Amino acid sequence: MNKSLDFSPTLIIIAGGSGIGKTSVQNLLTHDPNILKIVTTTTRSAREGEVNKKDYYFINKEKFREGIEKNSFLEYVVYDGNYYGIHKKAIDSVLNERKRNGVVIVDVAGMRKVRKYCQEKGIKNISCWFKAENLEKLVEHMRKRNTSDNEIIRRLIIEEKESNFVAEFDYSLTIRENELESASKKIKSLIYS
Repeated sequence: MNKSLDFSPTLIIIAGGSGIGKTSVQNLLTHDPNILKIVTTTTRSAREGEVNKKDYYFINKEKFREGIEKNSFLEYVVYDGNYYGIHKKAIDSVLNERKRNGVVIVDVAGMRKVRKYCQEKGIKNISCWFKAENLEKLVEHMRKRNTSDNEIIRRLIIEEKESNFVAEFDYSLTIRENELESASKKIKSLIYS
């Protein structure tokens, strides 16, 4: 790790449509010991194989609502009856205390709030919008994940709305099937240049 006094960590903010490879690229980025995942908080139950504090911070709805009241979350959404959010402490811990780069996945509204927080705190950040090589591949990938047709339609509508805001992002990357490693390398080149 670069421990020089002039090292200033960068937060990598990733957004894009469902099934496009955001989590896979995030995982590839975190193979670099200087890039850590910003762990988000949720009220949903852990799925098989998920680990508390690694995949998510799993808390109950009462604690999540307390965090909202205390303004502890930078952003949050309610999806399928569960809360998901980014706690300010999660970002501060990685970038300010541990002096590492961070990577977080958000939606467009979340990107705006996280970027505003970074600007207020003087945290370097880059935002990357992931777009699919083509719609057919995206739908095929969601079907492989056993996503229902209704859910696929809902996610495609959300992506279409959010893609109208691509100009707000620093970078727009076309994610091609089986080329997730090249997306990861591109992002690393942006923060290490």
